Amino acid sequence: RISNLPCYQSRDRLCQSEISKRLSVLFHTILNLQGDQDLSVRLMAPYIGQLPMPEDYRLQELSSLTRNFSASYLRL
Repeated sequence: RISNLPCYQSRDRLCQSEISKRLSVLFHTILNLQGDQDLSVRLMAPYIGQLPMPEDYRLQELSSLTRNFSASYLRL
């Protein structure tokens, strides 16, 4: 887990959040390539909330997931 990496300095926390951001993008890309948008949103939301990243980036990611979920729900 990324949150288990030791953080002794602010630089360590910065590295931890950068790893989280990149993992979020990677996870989002992999799930989008699978094709099932509704399933990808439901799978991704809990993991995004648990990643140690800055609050503004987390809110941006969750907002994007909410928009995607709303769009997939309206298509049904």
